[in-house]
Amino acid sequence: MSITALSACCPWQHPELTAVNRLPGRATCWPYPDAAAAQEDRRMQRRCLDGQWRFSLFPQVEATPQECLEPDFDDRSWAHLPVPGLWTMHGFDRPHYTNWRLPFTPVDSPHVPQDNPTGIYRHTFALPQSWAKRRVVLHFAGIEASCISLWVNGQAIGMAKDCRVACEFDMSAAVHAGDNTLVLQCIKFGDSNYVEDQDHWRQNGIHRSVYIYATGPAFIEDCACRGDYDPSTGSGTLDAELRLGGAGGPGWQARMQLLDPRGKPVWKRARQAEVPWGLTAHNAPREPIASLSCALKRVRPWSHEDPALYTVIVELIDPQGRCVEATRLRMGFRNVSIADKQLLINGRMVFIKGVNRHDHHAITGKVLDRASMEEDLRVMKAHHINAIRCSHYPNDPLFLDLCDEHGFLVIDEANIETHHTYARTAHDPRFAAAFLDRGMRMVLRDRNHPSIIAWSLGNESGYGPNHDAMAGWISHVDPSRPLHYEGAICRANSDWDRGHTATDIICPMYPSVQDLVDWAETNEDWRPLILSEYSHAMGNSNGSLADYWQAIRAHHGLQGGFIWEWIDHGLLRQKSDGESYYAYGGDFDDHPNDADFVCDGLVWPDRTPHPAMQEVARLFQPLQGEVVDPEGVVRIYSEYAFTDTRHLRGRYSILCDGVVIASGALPRLRIPAGGSQLLSWKGMPAELAGDEAVREIMSALPSVPRGCEVHLRLHWQDSRKDTLLGGDQPSICLQWPMLTPSHAPVSAPERPQQNLQSQRSGQRIDVVGEWTRLVINAKDCSLYWQHRGQTLIDGPMLSTLWRAPIQNDGIRSKHYHAEPAPKGEHLKPLRRWCMQGLDCLQGHHRLQGVETDAQGGIVITIVSQYRGLRTAPSLREQRQITMHADGSCSCEHHYQLPSAWDDPPRLGLAYHLATGLEAMEWFGHGPGESYRDRCLGSPEGRYQDSVRQRYVPYIMPQEHGNIMGLRWLALRNEQGRGLLVRAQGLIEGKASFLSDAVVSAARHTTDLSWSSSPILSLDVAQRGLGTGSCGPETLPEYRISAGEHHLRYRLIPLHEKDNPGELF
Repeated sequence: MSITALSACCPWQHPELTAVNRLPGRATCWPYPDAAAAQEDRRMQRRCLDGQWRFSLFPQVEATPQECLEPDFDDRSWAHLPVPGLWTMHGFDRPHYTNWRLPFTPVDSPHVPQDNPTGIYRHTFALPQSWAKRRVVLHFAGIEASCISLWVNGQAIGMAKDCRVACEFDMSAAVHAGDNTLVLQCIKFGDSNYVEDQDHWRQNGIHRSVYIYATGPAFIEDCACRGDYDPSTGSGTLDAELRLGGAGGPGWQARMQLLDPRGKPVWKRARQAEVPWGLTAHNAPREPIASLSCALKRVRPWSHEDPALYTVIVELIDPQGRCVEATRLRMGFRNVSIADKQLLINGRMVFIKGVNRHDHHAITGKVLDRASMEEDLRVMKAHHINAIRCSHYPNDPLFLDLCDEHGFLVIDEANIETHHTYARTAHDPRFAAAFLDRGMRMVLRDRNHPSIIAWSLGNESGYGPNHDAMAGWISHVDPSRPLHYEGAICRANSDWDRGHTATDIICPMYPSVQDLVDWAETNEDWRPLILSEYSHAMGNSNGSLADYWQAIRAHHGLQGGFIWEWIDHGLLRQKSDGESYYAYGGDFDDHPNDADFVCDGLVWPDRTPHPAMQEVARLFQPLQGEVVDPEGVVRIYSEYAFTDTRHLRGRYSILCDGVVIASGALPRLRIPAGGSQLLSWKGMPAELAGDEAVREIMSALPSVPRGCEVHLRLHWQDSRKDTLLGGDQPSICLQWPMLTPSHAPVSAPERPQQNLQSQRSGQRIDVVGEWTRLVINAKDCSLYWQHRGQTLIDGPMLSTLWRAPIQNDGIRSKHYHAEPAPKGEHLKPLRRWCMQGLDCLQGHHRLQGVETDAQGGIVITIVSQYRGLRTAPSLREQRQITMHADGSCSCEHHYQLPSAWDDPPRLGLAYHLATGLEAMEWFGHGPGESYRDRCLGSPEGRYQDSVRQRYVPYIMPQEHGNIMGLRWLALRNEQGRGLLVRAQGLIEGKASFLSDAVVSAARHTTDLSWSSSPILSLDVAQRGLGTGSCGPETLPEYRISAGEHHLRYRLIPLHEKDNPGELF
């Protein structure tokens, strides 16, 4: 019979039990023998245990063999597994993706299934002789498991949960000089799953490094440094605390030296304070914490624009005056406050241009090395991203170190999400200790990082007293940072003007633009609004990002937000033929799953930016502008908060029909932080300038042909060298259409004429000239066109209302053509379009007439009616094709879109071009893809590419490669011959080797079947992208309305020396 009730406890299913013998939370700092070693970062008393460990997986916790805990157990038959490494990425169990659903049934908090994969690690390490009589601590930086237990040399050491924050165990009593064996048990399912229900791959294993370190019997248990900054005086205050651990007594001292960002001592003599011992406060023993507070008249403040880091060297001095241990940490002087609906950094409002970031690697899962973290930050900085929300757990301390060093604003988030049990767990007293423990350990580990500007209480966990308990503790321990928690103001269980106890920031998820505007114009809340998540980046997405930022910049109290999210979580796999693809939920036979909802980032898993990143860069860049006078005056606004613009080197370009006709260096701008400057390319009207100084770009304009479109493009490059980017600093680009006097008249080149003859046979018409042949069969609406022996078009020319669905149209990997509609999915446009049959329109065509016009051209009229398989309405089209005597072909399409089919995905048609027409050139938006609600980052100009290179490999194949604002599009073969599309007005279009039907049917990039010849799409419009996969639908102004629509263009054969910009 047990003498305690411990045998009745099932630790992994008792949320009240958060740990046994795990050491208290502390800052990530390591012991050194003395101050000199700490300052030079050498002789650290730490060893890394990373490498190959023995591993075996058991189906249940109870199946763990007792004998494997012993040091002499023969584990030679066990597998080798890398540490760090996830067993789910090395052939044991499997990765499992769900968004919010727990990956097991039944869901009965806090219980989990008995079938519960349990991994056992064994590792033998050598302990130096010099450490034999010292205190030895085992440090796990991060483990993906619900519950861990540790044995060393057969002795039970302890257990822990919340393993995404470091878990440390004192194993001094169990180790000895020489070889020692540790055994780690990692349980997959436990009560922790109910508070770690985050939207990412559910994986298991040791995903961060493992260390041992040694201290003396008295040691630095923790060290906290807070650097405050007064922007009005430039002064700073350093408040430091050293907690003495272990053996102690009277006479112990803490000594501190501060090194400036150049590594020079700030004080001539180190500062020193006594560690209290034997003193009482309020009739209780006072904690052994030495406090040091120092005022500095002038400091270099830390900010994201100038991340100035100081180094603190702390020594523990024994009563005899000897240093028994030293440590080092980096800190910054900065102030975070909230006033007048604004989050202020060092007294300045800073727009939060942020992203949410998970740990992810395509090959290793959640195991990230320094290079991967630096690449994340490099790509972010290259696109002007300045802030990161650690979703949804504290990130690796190394990542936070890098954010400190390179200048990013961070919201650190507690490892809490109770999505499946959203409304219950925050009120469940059994989980109160788990909530508080996770918040406390996050703060204690990370409070020395100046990059952290707010503490988040977790993600999507409802709102209850467990949150308020966390909020109270954090606010007491660290009043220097605001609190952030979306659940406290979420309209599902609260409202934006509530939740003041748990959040100092109004931080909603996925509101509409109008929601933001309405709030900003009507509320009286003192808190700033910073979006926790918005602009869901799933696949071809991020529509209306410019609309969000127009509202944010126009309304006081709106301050930006964090795009969901940074990276696609695809896992790299290979087919049997060696072809690689990115896998998502369900590809590992993981059920239940949420398919490719895990692939919702701004970059691919290898950190290559999606096309949407050009829109992000344009909207986030630190210079913005507006046209003051369309004849040549613009205003440039600086969104630098602390830096003027003297480091920017600029150039201007004048573009005529997309071609640069004049360029030169811009005058050096010295716009103060937050200021503006007027620029003019000719004399500034006095009434516009007022008392402002105006910088002139150029005094005389180049000659511009009549009818030419003129754009002003301003481009700046950062001349500074960045430690992350080197000399390859991000560029800044602004462009506007401008009105200019017309000079030389434009004239189209004369083209030779030919006599045309036509012959009609039923629904077929043949048009023949001296060097042209055109054959149209109205029965199947096909067209064959040959010019001077070169085939240009050969195949159907069918109109369509369909595009390969993007994920914002509907999550097609799960619901495409599914019956019945899953909950909520009936609202998605994709389901509506499929029920209308827009994906499989059946056309009925009739050759209505053939005429000869006054210029000898042959005018062919075809009327068409397109019906869906399931509905009675039809799209009506009248198309008029005129073959001109010069060999060109004018096309006019008149559409009548029925009201029942209002808001289709697309309205246009497709041509099947001849093989070999692969070289593209166009005048329109570019160089990447562009859409009605995502084109600001794609300036208008003249661009070149190849049809094949226009392919965008979204993990779930979908619509891609569109070009907005097409004036003309040319396609040529290797000999330079080809076809020009000259639009009347602005149209949309693209060329691709992939049909919409092929892309619609594919589930991975390896499913795509490429055609041998290009398909040319010409559209009245495509529907905007929106963010409807998780967020607002496409705005009405970016949809296609029912009624009349017209599409007009001219098809012109191209010869080798033709300039497509000069052909009309």
